[in-house]
Amino acid sequence: FFFDENVLVKRYTRPRENMINSEIPTSSTLASLNFPSDVLCIAFQFIPLGELYRNAVFVCQEWRSVADSEAFWKCGLSSAVINALNNGQGALTMKGLYISAMLKNRIRNPRFTEGYSDPGWKVMATPGDRYTIPQWEVSGHSVVVENPPIGVCATSAQAALPCVATSYGWGKLHQDINLSDAPASVLCQCAQPIALRFHCSGRSDQLGHFNVNIGLLNADGLSVYRWTSERHKLSNAVFQEFVHVIQHYPKDAYTMQLVLEGKDSSFWSGYYGAKFSDISLRFVKHSEVASLKEHNGWLGGKVTMGPGAGVL
Repeated sequence: FFFDENVLVKRYTRPRENMINSEIPTSSTLASLNFPSDVLCIAFQFIPLGELYRNAVFVCQEWRSVADSEAFWKCGLSSAVINALNNGQGALTMKGLYISAMLKNRIRNPRFTEGYSDPGWKVMATPGDRYTIPQWEVSGHSVVVENPPIGVCATSAQAALPCVATSYGWGKLHQDINLSDAPASVLCQCAQPIALRFHCSGRSDQLGHFNVNIGLLNADGLSVYRWTSERHKLSNAVFQEFVHVIQHYPKDAYTMQLVLEGKDSSFWSGYYGAKFSDISLRFVKHSEVASLKEHNGWLGGKVTMGPGAGVL
């Protein structure tokens, strides 16, 4: 089955090592065990929502009912968040509240399918403009949208991802994310963790470098938090997912600034630098943070708090 069945069957069946093959639980035998709904609510918290709705809801009607129940969705949020979100939004079910609060990607135009102009990304720097080499002009600088990506392994799972590619100087892309609307403002007041995930790749013929910067501003536009990643080298042509979680941040966060920086390593004419795609920024449960930190693409870095955090 798609998760460790011991989560559910430990108290209801004989130990697995004492079972014969025909007794090892399957989706049908699990459904026949008639677990109490409160047990299912707890167990379902360990299943990614995508898997839950691709598999578990089809086991039986009882499992589908639990997956859609108010009790299950309440388990995903603290009582403080539930009370705050319910304020003035009584028409929404708990499932609706959770989806609008926790599953919404706060990034606009996450795959650059609409280019990189308003209302999504803005180009902050085009450093290539400064350089001219005698006898010829260096073409290609800053960033460009590639669909499909150029120089990426054609057999990789993300080979067809639309992306933005960088050039020979630090090209910077910037996006402001509004955290003042409900329910985002409520989650910020509760310091709910925020997970940044994105895919990044180099080229088969060139090393790429990238940095990521995140800043939080209060309602007056003053910087109260800043995180800067370590500089990373990309030595292959396969998109890799990178992850970072923002937590323990000031509760007066009003706007988030996200800056992606990329370049190549050899000052080549053209767009041979790091490529970015499939970017997401979502609120996550506190219980998810530990597993995200174990991700192969976890990004470390430096955090600066308070008015001296600086602007990006």
